[in-house]
Amino acid sequence: MALDASDIGLAKTTALADELGVEVETLHADLSDWRSDKKYDAVLTSFLHLEEPLRSEAFTHALDILKSGSYFMGEFFSQKQISRDSGGPKMLELLYTLESIQKIVTRDDIEIIKLQECVDILCEGRGHQGEAELIRVIVKKR
Repeated sequence: MALDASDIGLAKTTALADELGVEVETLHADLSDWRSDKKYDAVLTSFLHLEEPLRSEAFTHALDILKSGSYFMGEFFSQKQISRDSGGPKMLELLYTLESIQKIVTRDDIEIIKLQECVDILCEGRGHQGEAELIRVIVKKR
């Protein structure tokens, strides 16, 4: 399932799935309201711009709905991105630090596989081009 608050993002997801010949269920939803009773094999997120406390609530729910042995993977803009014009919000409270993510994913039932801050090149369309300060995380539910 692909969940997004943006109809544009969901349309892109559907178009890519069609191009690749795969099926994807999409859901237009706001993370402040959405809760799932289903368990998932993986949760992937990228460039999710949430303020606290919604950020911690959404991440905690994502970890809760993982099946045992499944993965949560994410890529986010670091607070160091604030000075760059290669994308991302210009509000510090919408950007991440390693410590903020580590605090959320440190649980007894979670193994941190990767938690990394890096610079990478974005080529994601208008407004998201060039070097960017990113944080990447991969965790596994025990």
